[in-house]
Parts: sequence; C-alpha cells; structure tokens
Amino acid sequence: MKIIKGTILGVFALCVQGALAGVIIDGTSANGNGSFEFDASGDALTADGAPGKWVSTSGDLTIDGNVGELKEITTVFARDAVASDGSYSLRVDSGFNGNPSVQRGGVLNTGYVVGADDEFTFSFDWRKTDNKLGAANFDVFVFTSSNDALDGTLTSLYKGTFGSGPAMASFVSVSLTSGDFTIAGANEGKKLFVAFAAGGYTQASNTSPLNIDNLSLTVISEPATPANLIIDYNTGQLSVTATEMASGAANTLQGTMDLVTPNWVDLSTTTGVDQVTWLISESETNRFFRVESN
Repeated sequence: MKIIKGTILGVFALCVQGALAGVIIDGTSANGNGSFEFDASGDALTADGAPGKWVSTSGDLTIDGNVGELKEITTVFARDAVASDGSYSLRVDSGFNGNPSVQRGGVLNTGYVVGADDEFTFSFDWRKTDNKLGAANFDVFVFTSSNDALDGTLTSLYKGTFGSGPAMASFVSVSLTSGDFTIAGANEGKKLFVAFAAGGYTQASNTSPLNIDNLSLTVISEPATPANLIIDYNTGQLSVTATEMASGAANTLQGTMDLVTPNWVDLSTTTGVDQVTWLISESETNRFFRVESN
C-alpha cells in the first residue's frame, strides 16, 4: 500500500458474514468431554473416577439471586455401569452410601463467550437405575458468572429439573432449542457454564443414582449478517474499524492484494467484542480487507 499526501490509493473494505454454527460440547475431550470418557489429561478412562474438565463446587451456589439453588457438588464421578454413549456416564446423586455429605454431579466451564443474539441447542440423556420409591430429581443449569468463575454473580440462561420414580429400562433423551434459553445483559460477553446437580430428592429415594450422558451443546453466533468496515486515514495513520461483529466469535481482520486471485492473510484477531479498530502499517501491501468470524 502506498500513502501520498494523505490520499489512500486503492484500499477497499468488504462486507463480512457473521459466525456459523459451532460445537461447544460433544463427546470429545477437546469439546467439554460430554460423554465423560476422558480424564483430566485427555486420556481415555479405564476405571470409574473423575472425568476431565468437570469440577465440584464449594458449597451451594446462588443463581439469579436464589440462595443455594444450585446444590453443592462434593464429588465428580464417572461410572462405567451404564452409558448411552461410550462406556461411562456422569453420576448425580445425594447421600451416597448413606452419607448425606456426599453429593455428586458436575460443573463445566465451556470457555464459550456468550453473544447477545446467540442461538443454542442442548441435548443430553439421563436414566435412573434403582428401584427405590419416590421421585429422584436432578437440576440442570446453563449460566454465566460476572467474573467467569463460580464465586461471581451467577445468571442463568436456562434451568430445569428432571426426575422419575422406579428404575428406567433405558435412557431418556432431552432436547432443548433456542426458545428454551433467555440471554440477559448480564450473560453477554461472559463464559458459559453447564451444571448437573442433585435436586429435590424425597424420602427413601434420597440416595437414588441418576446417570447423565451424551451431551451436545451447539450455537449459532449472532445470525449471519454483514458487519460494517470503515477505512480511515488520519494524521498519518491508516485504520480499519469493524462494527456489528459477532461478539461471541473470534473475529480476524484479513487482507489481500487483489480479488482476481485472492490470498487472504490474517492480520489481527480479537474476541468478545462487537466493535474494534485495527491500525494498519504504511508498509502493509494489502489493498482489500475483510473480517472472518469463527
């Protein structure tokens, strides 16, 4: 690129499409260990134990101002006795072996940053595997935290309670769509968490084991609409400003010399924002710019 007397020669900005559908949780270790088959090192489990990436809590947690709504999870435990995908499933129960202080479940920090217009789909399988009377319930939460940690102010996008009485012959599948989620201002720009916890167990069923498996969480980040690119040259500095980007995506400024045989080169990447200004060096040879969202 050549700049002479404040005039920009042959610089053009192109429209950009927003992010496409992406996977947040699936059965792989990289995407949240949603089938509970891997340990903390990413290796396949070979015996009952703690599945990688899922953690316990320090006491009950307050969600949406409701004190103690997310019950304490003292132990995260994957069991190979029953599964709908692979060999292991997450055990959720309260009062294991008659010990009321043991409550099993799990919390996952997905690392995904929520955008205002994100559209989520979430599914999982669950099963109760004993014959005790009464309903054994468990709670499901999808939420964010004000400080991206469990000791912040927690705000839900979704929460629900599931359960059944005597043993179930097979797993039940639950499927949630975008209409089941509510994204508030407090959720925007924050990392997404998922939790399974022991809910309102009753009487003799208070040690009933429930098993969770085969999680899938996907997102369409701020439906595909063009972002705006603005080229500016002021006091000797060329800049490219992008607005209306997908804030839940990684947005990369790319450049190329021509559009006949384009060779798009990554110049800079930003995440968690819907507007940014990139400063362009005078030595930069690209004449066309675009932003790619992933």
